[in-house]
Amino acid sequence: MKLLFFVALLPLLFSGFALAKGKQAQPVIINFFLQSSTEDGGKFSFPWQTSAGKLHFKKGAEFKTDQIVGHRPFPSPHSEHEYGMVFQLNTRASDHLRTITADTRNHGKYLIVFMNNKSLDMLRIDKRVDDGVICVWRGLQPSDVHRADKLVPRIGEDKKEWKQRRKEEIKAAKR
Repeated sequence: MKLLFFVALLPLLFSGFALAKGKQAQPVIINFFLQSSTEDGGKFSFPWQTSAGKLHFKKGAEFKTDQIVGHRPFPSPHSEHEYGMVFQLNTRASDHLRTITADTRNHGKYLIVFMNNKSLDMLRIDKRVDDGVICVWRGLQPSDVHRADKLVPRIGEDKKEWKQRRKEEIKAAKR
């Protein structure tokens, strides 16, 4: 009996060690979800109350944090105390964005943006997007901009310079 108990607890013991050596948690999690129909059901979509009413969105994110290669914050034109941000996607995600926006069945649908599980903004698809850039017009706080700076370089910033700046920031924080 004791042996069975030990064998049952063995995977839990090693999983703790595996987590300790894992990657550092991302400073921010960003997801973009495409609007779906109510017929998709609870398995494939989730309801969300928006300014346009209760809409359903696909559970699988169309774009995720690891597909973002650059960003650029700007003061939101909708609120004095908020920021917006332009996100530049990697090549694969850019191709996917082009495909989604080129499909006329998606015209009039929305992409909803979540940052750290907080809904920021909705983007209405009205034309094809070829440049791989998504603009979120509102919903970000200065702390969100700071976390995004830790995630990826700003658009146009050299990646080596960004990494060097990040190293210096980390050293200064340890002092």
